[in-house]
Amino acid sequence: MRIHFVRRRSLRYLVPILALAILGCETSRPLVESMPYPMPVAYRNSAPAPGDTDTRNGQGQAKLWTSRFGSAELDRLVDQSLANNTELRIATLQLAQTRVRARQTRAAGGPSVSLPVSIVSQGGNGSTDTRKSTQLSVVGNWRPDVWGESKWMIESSELQLWRSAFERANVRRNLLASLVQAYIGFVAVNDAIESATENERIAQTVLDTLEKRSLLGDATHAEVEQQRAAVLIQQAVIPGLENQREDFRNQIARLTGSVPSLLSLSDKGLDELQVPLVDTSIPATLLLRRPDIRMVEAKMRAANADIEVARARLLPPVDLSAQAGFSGQGIGSLLQPQNLFWNAISSLTVSIFDGGKKEDDKVFATAFHEEMVATYSQTILQAVKEVESALASIRAAQLRLEAQKAATRSTLTSFRLASEAYSLGALDLNAYWDAR
Repeated sequence: MRIHFVRRRSLRYLVPILALAILGCETSRPLVESMPYPMPVAYRNSAPAPGDTDTRNGQGQAKLWTSRFGSAELDRLVDQSLANNTELRIATLQLAQTRVRARQTRAAGGPSVSLPVSIVSQGGNGSTDTRKSTQLSVVGNWRPDVWGESKWMIESSELQLWRSAFERANVRRNLLASLVQAYIGFVAVNDAIESATENERIAQTVLDTLEKRSLLGDATHAEVEQQRAAVLIQQAVIPGLENQREDFRNQIARLTGSVPSLLSLSDKGLDELQVPLVDTSIPATLLLRRPDIRMVEAKMRAANADIEVARARLLPPVDLSAQAGFSGQGIGSLLQPQNLFWNAISSLTVSIFDGGKKEDDKVFATAFHEEMVATYSQTILQAVKEVESALASIRAAQLRLEAQKAATRSTLTSFRLASEAYSLGALDLNAYWDAR
């Protein structure tokens, strides 16, 4: 039902009176803030703050965390991925699209002005002449934001813009993490291939020695064949490692927006990388700044604003329109003063029956907001779990590294002594294999 008010002074107060009457029947609820989630002061597996604070000063914060590995090759790959990665490019384009949508939403809440020009030819049943009329006018339309619909739509679009920005930041974060993980895997396989090649060389040297000793009757044929099998086993390990290296190369190429045949990588090992200093004493509340959490938070707030939009659409909108211009029979006499006209219209549209669509829109928006609240809680719990697991892995890795360093030193010393003893004939083959 549409109620029109055209040049009626006696009815000019009817619109606000009706607005206040309907507003009393449909009160708006306050905006729901982000869910207060209890965060621990510190992580369970956190450690005291390290003495070296260079990584937390202004200069350290300005650099990417990937530079802490001290690898020029990794830094080059990072720059290449940030410039050419397709997923990051898509996220950037989606951010630009969301920015345009936000501008359109802000513009939609304001008045619009148009300049219509119409030329009408009207004829009768053949007994009357054809009449022509020309109209040139300026038309202005505006829907005042009486119920806050435009305000909440702008709020929702701004939050969607923030969501898109945090989503791009999250894509960038995951990109760098995947690239560093793939690069470390690549250089680690380089070390494994070098170690396997060295083991093959040593096994071949031992086989050559056994063959010479067999000719002298100092070694049995079984010992020679046993050593030959050891050489073949080492040779079989190398192709598998080379296949793993190709997989890491292909993954790095994809992340950097390149193809494997054009990707230049060295054969450096883990010794070329610095062990970055990880500050595990940071407050746990900083976790809420992670882009994936901020992304879900912005989406949750936008869903809350969408509830208010749905509630505002339950109320009748008010439309204002004004038109002024010239209307005449011909273009030549169109701009004469007697052809000037104007009108002003205000209308209030009350929805009598829509099959419950608007009410269901509000129910849907409320349910979606509750889903986003639950998703926000789930995202926080997942993030806490990831950080706690990473901190526990760091602590365990440090303990394993120290133990492996000591074991490696002891094994190398034992192998050197056993090799010398075996070359002098002081050890048999089985004892030599036990030393290895």
